[in-house]
Amino acid sequence: MATNIHGNSGPSFATLLANTRDAAEKTGKYSSAETRALLTQQIKDRCDGKTPYDWQLDVTEAVLLGLDSIVVAGTGAGKTMPFVMPLLADTTGKKKIIIVSPLDALERDQAQRFKAMGLTATAVNGRVWNEDLHKDITAHKYRVLLTSPEMLLEHPVFSALMRSPEFMKDVALVVIDEAHCISQWGSDFRPKYGELEKLRSYIALDVPILATSATMTPAVLDDVRVKLRYRVDNMFLINLGNDRRNISLLIGRMQSAAKDLEALDFVLDEAFDGKPLIRTIIYVNSRDLAADAWEHLADQLPSHLQEQIAYIHAMRSPRAKEYVMTRFRAGEINILCATEVAGMGLDIPDVDRVIQYMLPKTLSEWVQHYGRAGRGGQPAQAILLVEPSAFQTKKKKVEEIMDPDKQQDEENIISTLDNGQENQHGPGLSSSSNRTSHNEPEYKKNVEDGLRQWYEATTCRRVIQNEYFKNPPSDHDLIVACCDLCIARYASKGGPHVSTQSEHNLEALLTRIAMRKSIETPDHDKQLDGKKRKSGEGTRRGTRLQSCRDALLGWRRWRWCQTYRDCFWGKESLLPDKVLQMFAKAAHIHTLDDIKREIPDWEWADDHGEEILERLETIDNQWHAERDQSAVVKKTKRRETSKQNKATREEVRREAKHQEVLKKKALQSRIASSSCLPLLSAVAQSQPLPSSASAHLQPTAWQWVTSAPVIMSAAAVSSQHERPLQWMPLFKPS
Repeated sequence: MATNIHGNSGPSFATLLANTRDAAEKTGKYSSAETRALLTQQIKDRCDGKTPYDWQLDVTEAVLLGLDSIVVAGTGAGKTMPFVMPLLADTTGKKKIIIVSPLDALERDQAQRFKAMGLTATAVNGRVWNEDLHKDITAHKYRVLLTSPEMLLEHPVFSALMRSPEFMKDVALVVIDEAHCISQWGSDFRPKYGELEKLRSYIALDVPILATSATMTPAVLDDVRVKLRYRVDNMFLINLGNDRRNISLLIGRMQSAAKDLEALDFVLDEAFDGKPLIRTIIYVNSRDLAADAWEHLADQLPSHLQEQIAYIHAMRSPRAKEYVMTRFRAGEINILCATEVAGMGLDIPDVDRVIQYMLPKTLSEWVQHYGRAGRGGQPAQAILLVEPSAFQTKKKKVEEIMDPDKQQDEENIISTLDNGQENQHGPGLSSSSNRTSHNEPEYKKNVEDGLRQWYEATTCRRVIQNEYFKNPPSDHDLIVACCDLCIARYASKGGPHVSTQSEHNLEALLTRIAMRKSIETPDHDKQLDGKKRKSGEGTRRGTRLQSCRDALLGWRRWRWCQTYRDCFWGKESLLPDKVLQMFAKAAHIHTLDDIKREIPDWEWADDHGEEILERLETIDNQWHAERDQSAVVKKTKRRETSKQNKATREEVRREAKHQEVLKKKALQSRIASSSCLPLLSAVAQSQPLPSSASAHLQPTAWQWVTSAPVIMSAAAVSSQHERPLQWMPLFKPS
């Protein structure tokens, strides 16, 4: 699917590709049909019979014809394949492709993937660079080079090679993966990303640049286009959008900030129910939080499950990171706590859940993170845990309330000054505090506009995301429940929502972590007294909902047989299915007044309302009791497990300390023994053996040496060889 850049006038990109293709075919040196057939067959042969998408073939044709290209597509959509597809159409076997990647680990993973396709590929970074690699590259051993902006622009040897016309003449394409980093990182975090335009001076004029990303807003896309010096009349764009139809988008509110690690406890629920842990990535915003979250979760698990949780961040050693990721891919680790840099580019198909602990910097970053889930096409969940400060507003000063016009004047001055400075959030991104006026609340936490709109949404989070990134309309239906807001809205109205195999698990998850924020619903969803509903008084779900339905169906049959069986109307007139569904779901209905207010069209409230409420109250009381009991059991089990783990750690520490003391004593003993051996030799050579008459008065040489309180070095003993050594009697002779 091709589309224009957010409504630019002029021919579409599809038309541009078609015109360029026609012009090439007129020369007689290019055939679109033959090229696409060749590429398709090559992919089938190299990728276990898989067939490339039409858009992948379009992108490959565009770069083969010399068009600079941009691909915007969700994670897992297949953006990586066009990186190397031009090589499959190369008949000379000499062409090379250079891929710019943000992470060493991503370079290594993609190199392995391309090797599996039968292509010679290698990662080129500071960790693997050596003279042998340099010789292999200059000898054209590799057709795919995966490297970083810093290696391209700063490395004294590799950068010089990239500026060599002789080496670069065979380069067919330069690819910039995760191209949004040019805009988001180029100003401060990794400045070399902002200097990638220098690549234009390294390559021939007819060599295209392909930039790809899953998260490009129109502003970021324009910024990338300008910095890479794309010409609009020579640029091809594919925008598939970044919506993932197999991921449910969910929100949870934390009770406090970084120390509210209990907000993550729900990820262990399966373990306490005797089920396998769900494959989960937990993203955090700091290295310390990665380690803290890992320790908090591991402490609650029995020892045989603790090995299934690990953490990774940029400062861990390369060996440790590789070890953790190998075990995570193999399924030996099921829950991984990771920072953004460590988790970027993870391509593991069986991850079923991604959790973001506290807000990321931008909506783009959040979309990148949760895109790691469901890459195998299976239903998955994306859960954003939001700290309270993101919802809390600052109190205005008295003078600001009394004189709002003065405050507005000051803000206009500040806004004017800001317009002359570079926005620290990058093009198209701004902090919500910068747009605050005296009519709008000022929040305690500064959050990018797009991200705030996403988590403060009252209708549908997916709609907000599609509008923010200008995603094109989707051709496919969702295969999971859309988001927590849609589930809540449909439940409150008694309407249907997407039915999937994981529906009940998702509803149970929403109940466990109480993640859904209050949304604006009709009056029947609001409390008249304005008080917050108690836990369990929202919408019934799962087995509780089914029990209420069964009870109401049973009551309807019983009451109709008891009282109305001779009437000409049937059971459904007594309690219509729609009213039955509303009764079953609405846990906050407790009185006849609630019934009349919530279900005003049901005319049997005065006659039978109390009967229905009694039956539902019995089920609710049983559900509350079971829930409380389950919570107590789980809390007790976790507490006991934590105590056992703590005791085990203390025992291990004591044992380690004891072993350390034993090692020190053994070392001292060995030093003493080795120091005294020369003394034995000196004594044996310089002194005659004592006579048998006086033997009982003096010790042997070995007894004398080992009883000495001072340990003498071999050098000290040897220096005293010229001195006569005297025996030391054990006691004075009588």
